Amino acid sequence: MKKVIIILIFTGLALVALGYYFSEKSSQLIAQSEKETKLIQHVTNDEDKVESSLAQLQNNTINYQYLELNKVDYNAVNPCLQDYINKKELSSNCDEQLLKVIIDDFGEEGMINSIIGESIHYSTRSFNHNFINDLFVESASLKSKLILGFLNKYRNPERLEQIFNKHKHSIYKSIPKSVYQKIFDKKLTTCIAAYEEIAGKSNKEAFYKDIYFKADSQNLHSKYWNITFWKRRALEKNDKTLYTILKEIKAYYEEAH
Repeated sequence: MKKVIIILIFTGLALVALGYYFSEKSSQLIAQSEKETKLIQHVTNDEDKVESSLAQLQNNTINYQYLELNKVDYNAVNPCLQDYINKKELSSNCDEQLLKVIIDDFGEEGMINSIIGESIHYSTRSFNHNFINDLFVESASLKSKLILGFLNKYRNPERLEQIFNKHKHSIYKSIPKSVYQKIFDKKLTTCIAAYEEIAGKSNKEAFYKDIYFKADSQNLHSKYWNITFWKRRALEKNDKTLYTILKEIKAYYEEAH
């Protein structure tokens, strides 16, 4: 009889233990399920924010801009546009005239937002790597020529720093963290890393010479773009200023909620 009681006691303890074990497992599974549900909701909300912000940026691109010209501006730029339509190139001083009219209409902030919009590949939701190359090809569109003309105005390091400080809060507002991480973070990170790699070289000119040889001889310009980019900035003497700006942007989004 005692054996039976002992067996029953141990059986009861085993059942209690099993019940506790499965109860714990069940609680863990429920907690994990809730955690995964919250994660899915968080990701979904982030994706919704990304899509909403991208839609706004796409609407801000130069393709969707509309110029309201007064009679004086119209008379100034219309011959330029007609000439461009016929010859596929801008006549002397036409790029400056067009750019002045556009900047007067959009403002600096509008142009910056438009350029940001142009740098996004909307079908793949990624950074448009062709954006920069398209600015320099011989067959560049009128839009690309005007964007390049605008950017050329801020190659001076002092002017570059001034325009960034003037409009950075607008940039941060138009590009939420979710969009920055999805579209721009990788590009900024590689550019910053390339600058720091170059800074660590004891003979920078020899390093650049080797990189350009590899790029030219093996047709690997896209692979080494992040290096040659900084060589061009060094020649313009705005490399340190731009590096500081990129670091500030990255730090801002790393600290943003």
